[in-house]
Amino acid sequence: MKIIRIKKCTSTNNQIKDYFFHLPSSIPLCLIAEHQTNGKGQLGAKWATQAHQNLTFSFLFPNLNLSVDKAFKINLLTTLKLYEVFTELGFSKLQFKWPNDLILANKKVGGILIENSFQSNLIKRSIVGIGINVNQTNFEGFPQAGSLKTIFQNDFSLEDIFSKITTKFDDFEVQIHELTLSNLLEKYHQNLYRYKKTSMFQYEGKVLPGIIQQVQPNGRLAIEFEDQVTKDFDVKEIKMIY
Repeated sequence: MKIIRIKKCTSTNNQIKDYFFHLPSSIPLCLIAEHQTNGKGQLGAKWATQAHQNLTFSFLFPNLNLSVDKAFKINLLTTLKLYEVFTELGFSKLQFKWPNDLILANKKVGGILIENSFQSNLIKRSIVGIGINVNQTNFEGFPQAGSLKTIFQNDFSLEDIFSKITTKFDDFEVQIHELTLSNLLEKYHQNLYRYKKTSMFQYEGKVLPGIIQQVQPNGRLAIEFEDQVTKDFDVKEIKMIY
């Protein structure tokens, strides 16, 4: 994997696209920025970070060649690899808040943004953007946010965490085909935030209690409501309140 280091950019996902457009690569790339000024989150949300305090980087896998109907495997494999890194670093149990948030101690410490390029019925290549709050302590206006430092009361080495993550992702293009969707989903559910617990959801202008039953193979979230009716939702259709 080739590592590209830059001082500053608006979005590492956009920057790695531009890099690949001008210098196409046959091997996976990872671009990391010391300061990301206009990071992108799910559904156009902004990912605001302080310079030199966090990890903001994107992978580009140029040879994914994954069937479109297995697209959610990218999300699953990404989160599970991050779980392995966090565990190896000795951090408390990482959880995944559907669809793309990383949760520690009930605080959002990171997020994932996946952007795919299609060719016929295949995902030809994929960009996986990752942001992790490491040493930042001020999250004014974002009460759900936290960092490794706010949780563990220690400073952490950005380079050490980044190095372990990139090593873990070296075999991503191979494992995305070797590992089955059912196996990845099983492991994902073991660490799914609020799984099988009553939570509050914002849906069609109302706030309703519901219980997450599962995440479907296509990435949709199945929730059982008070009337014992289970419905499944796309990311744009429902929001957990936490």
